[in-house]
Amino acid sequence: MTFKHPLFILLFIFLSLLTAGQIPNQTRQKTVDSLFVLLPDAAGTDKVNILNQLALQLAPRSFDSSFQYATEALSMSEQLDYAIGKGIATFNLGNSYYFNADIKNALTNYLSALRILEPYEPSKDIGNLLIQLGAVNQYVRNTGKMTAYYKRAASNYAAIGDSVATISAYWTLAFSYFYESQTLDRLNTFPSENLIIMMDSTLKYNGMVLEYIIRHPDSNWMPDLYNFQGLCYQAKKDPSALDYFLKSLEACSKFVDTNTRNIMEGLEHMNLGYYYYITDDPEMGYSHSLLAVNLLKKTDRYDLLAAALFTLGEIDTDRGHYQRAGKYLRQAINLSDTFLINIGQISHSDPVIRIWGITQIRSWRIDGFRDLVRLHELIGDYRQALNYQKKMEEEKKLQSQDELSRQIIGLEANYADELKRQEIAGLVRDNELRRLKLNQTRILFTGIGGAVLIALLIVIISIQRKRFGSDRKALLLEQKLLRSQMNPHFLFNALYSIQNFIVTEKPDKASIYLSKFARLVRNILDNSTEEF
Repeated sequence: MTFKHPLFILLFIFLSLLTAGQIPNQTRQKTVDSLFVLLPDAAGTDKVNILNQLALQLAPRSFDSSFQYATEALSMSEQLDYAIGKGIATFNLGNSYYFNADIKNALTNYLSALRILEPYEPSKDIGNLLIQLGAVNQYVRNTGKMTAYYKRAASNYAAIGDSVATISAYWTLAFSYFYESQTLDRLNTFPSENLIIMMDSTLKYNGMVLEYIIRHPDSNWMPDLYNFQGLCYQAKKDPSALDYFLKSLEACSKFVDTNTRNIMEGLEHMNLGYYYYITDDPEMGYSHSLLAVNLLKKTDRYDLLAAALFTLGEIDTDRGHYQRAGKYLRQAINLSDTFLINIGQISHSDPVIRIWGITQIRSWRIDGFRDLVRLHELIGDYRQALNYQKKMEEEKKLQSQDELSRQIIGLEANYADELKRQEIAGLVRDNELRRLKLNQTRILFTGIGGAVLIALLIVIISIQRKRFGSDRKALLLEQKLLRSQMNPHFLFNALYSIQNFIVTEKPDKASIYLSKFARLVRNILDNSTEEF
């Protein structure tokens, strides 16, 4: 038994429910039409916001249109000094590249948008941006940054009170740990102890989601929760996985949408088929896998149908039904080709499938070619076995090149971002130093100016005091001079009047006035030294 079941196959299904905090995967034409109606009369920041919404909505369908509106929004934001508009426009430029499968430019613009929007945390837009950063960092195998971005997104949603988006971010984090652990295990590039840590993290965050759903029941989430819990236990070789798969299958009947129900039921039968297959019940494994194929044929999920056919081919090979096994395996390979060609048109509410799906299907193709090699060796057709061996090696080479290019993209983007952050930090430091120097200069000149002003005030006060002293002295001299001029004249007049009373024989009046005159003279003499 050589086939490795893709335990992380559910990831593409689960994420269809986790759109509360992510960019739209499909263009909503009604929304676009309403935005076009508003655009001609809009101005200023309102127009920037409408252009950004158009860029966001058109990104899944038209790179050129989305890029055009995002660029226009960016230009207007710079003219208006509208930082939030500029950040979201840069985010939308990243989305344009993202849907055009240009991960390098997508990551570069996402990082630039984050630098602009960071001062405005928390917000829904920043949470959405962080979810995308987590997704592309997972694509470039930067697990540390991936988890940090998802956790930060959850914190943004929690801070603004969006509990659904918060739990969705944690669920995405749980799936990402699981997906990453399984992918890296297949690539044999991760120590086993690290895989155990990642699985523990998966169970931790999935437990948080389970607690939330118990408090806020939602039947649409239950199939996915049970399914994921089953896969986690299956990865740990815990037999309770079967109970969760059966619960998930039962919960699928509540889906109203036929396509969604077929996908989910097909997935559950595929997981049950593999579970019975690895627990030595090939008959039940084959029966459930066949049910999965029949259900998935009614959907556009070629990747899931291919996985179910790979399982059927593996089981039939082990059971000795070589002709039928070869048919299933070749059908699976052809469907994987179809999936790679049409991945951009697949109906799915989560855009991450477009970048994760390629790695997923290539891993299955490698297993499928390996199964075909084994099959043709068993029937003695070594020419065909060699042919499929070459195809398997070519697929491995493509996978290795893809892994290397992803890591290079991540390293280049992170290096450029670090340089930009250092440049910005240097500019901030320079501005701070210039500000401090300017403040010091201002303080110095203010101090000198104050000292000069105080000195001038002292001089003015001193001069005024001297002037006041001189004026006062002059006044005193003038008073004394006046008194010295007035006293003789007054004395003679007073004496003449008293003399007149004596001559006219009025001794009583003469005596009274003489007494008053004597008292007046005494007062004058006593107060001659006073100013007044």
